[in-house]
Amino acid sequence: MSKAIKLALAAAAGFAAGVLLAPKSGEETRKDLQARAKHLRKHATKQYGEARGSAAQSATVAREEAAGMAKSAAASAKRLGKDVNKEVEKLATEAKTRSERVVSAAKQPVDKVTKAVKK
Repeated sequence: MSKAIKLALAAAAGFAAGVLLAPKSGEETRKDLQARAKHLRKHATKQYGEARGSAAQSATVAREEAAGMAKSAAASAKRLGKDVNKEVEKLATEAKTRSERVVSAAKQPVDKVTKAVKK
């Protein structure tokens, strides 16, 4: 149990003991208890409203933060995709250049043999 709940229970128990042991008539005690209950109800309603408002505000902030993080992640993914595409294009160009060199190198002996055969 939290300290606040323990404190509230202790205060309620102390109040109840004080009321029950006080030298007042039953009618006075009932009126005091009703007034105290009314006050506590108002206080609890006020606290509930504040907590509810705080929770709603926290939820709004959390949604806004999540949306911002999602946008940031999407932008990062888009940049990463562009970088990957550039790298793939670079590697494809390099592979094409190397394959053209291999084909050219392979043609040279074939050309020599073809010339030798024609002679």
